[in-house]
Amino acid sequence: MKKSLRQFVADNIHSLIFLAVLLFILIVGLIVRSVIRSHMKDPTKEIYSELDEINPTVLVNGEYYEWRKGNAILTRQFADEEPDWEKEKGMIYYGKIKRTRSDLPKKDREFASSFKATGKIYLDPKFDDIIYLKVNTEWLEDKFVIFDKISEEVALNNGIREYSDWDRKWFETMDYPLTTEIAGKFPLSEAKDVLNPPKEMLHYISYQKMAKLMIQYPLFDSSVDFDYSDKDCFLDFLSDSNLYNEIIRSDDGIECFLDEYQCTKFDPKTDSTNKAKLNVEMFGHQFIENNMDYFNEANKALCREVILIKEKIYADIEDDDIRTLLSFDDD
Repeated sequence: MKKSLRQFVADNIHSLIFLAVLLFILIVGLIVRSVIRSHMKDPTKEIYSELDEINPTVLVNGEYYEWRKGNAILTRQFADEEPDWEKEKGMIYYGKIKRTRSDLPKKDREFASSFKATGKIYLDPKFDDIIYLKVNTEWLEDKFVIFDKISEEVALNNGIREYSDWDRKWFETMDYPLTTEIAGKFPLSEAKDVLNPPKEMLHYISYQKMAKLMIQYPLFDSSVDFDYSDKDCFLDFLSDSNLYNEIIRSDDGIECFLDEYQCTKFDPKTDSTNKAKLNVEMFGHQFIENNMDYFNEANKALCREVILIKEKIYADIEDDDIRTLLSFDDD
């Protein structure tokens, strides 16, 4: 005999109430999730938004320089006192800034910003694409800030630039957008451009990550027919690499690269015929041989430690020519 709907409800009232409560909770949960998701920030979009901000700009000797986007203030972690940056980096004093209220500096040493600032300009004797400003603002006191050279076109457009699809892939992954195999199928010049990360992106990753990327550079094997007897062939090829130049201009970047090079796995009995692994060792060797004289004392000391480790490994290479090319100068 069939039960009436009223009787069915009466017999199952507790189950129905439970289902109704469960359904209510589910609906509320979906609504809350939707609200939260609508307010969440896409980290990639947040980076783009930050890159699109107008940065303070100064005109020095006919060139525009813009406050570096990220990691701009010179500082050293765990230091008992602030280093003498002027002496350590060999800075050359240029003059005091002259703040302008216009959107763009028009005269030498004019400084355009939305905030009050005073300061001094210093040149870097090694690099002409950066300068330093020792500034005082409402939140900084006698701090050295790195300024990067920008084109007049970028300056006129308030520092906002367009990013290619490849650049955006860099920002999305913080890694090479092409593998070694795929990069080899591109024209060399095009592959080299694609594998050159946007300069702004490098201010959002650590020097440890930069060093790992440098060691894994996809074009070591296919970029040119390397003549290993040319002891700066890799460095010459990478002279316009944003990644390489960001590492080499920073004491911390140099230290991280030396640590990474020291830890590469290289078997002298088998890997001296493995071009990919040999290229990494040759690059690390050239990095030290061609740059060590310009390193600070701490990094020179680290270089000497790395050289002792590598010399013991390279001494077991059976190919005389390769072993000779990987030998370090006595000085």
